[in-house]
Amino acid sequence: MNQIVSILSKYEGIDPSLALLRESDAAIILDVHPGTLQNWRSSGKGGVPYVKLGGAIRYRLSELLRKLEESARTHTSDAQGGG
Repeated sequence: MNQIVSILSKYEGIDPSLALLRESDAAIILDVHPGTLQNWRSSGKGGVPYVKLGGAIRYRLSELLRKLEESARTHTSDAQGGG
């Protein structure tokens, strides 16, 4: 949790649609292995939209937050989201 707080604090006051995070930070926020993000990019399934700048992959904070919101559940029998 401290890692997430540390990452998010770097973007405090910045519009989440403009904040671009590294793959490693995106993986921490989504609680997945960076390889999972790579698999999602390759397969086009269950992933999060990303931006490619030169050779660098970046994820918009707004898209990461959207993915988390889609994964929210209120009960263990709730249907799983697309992830």
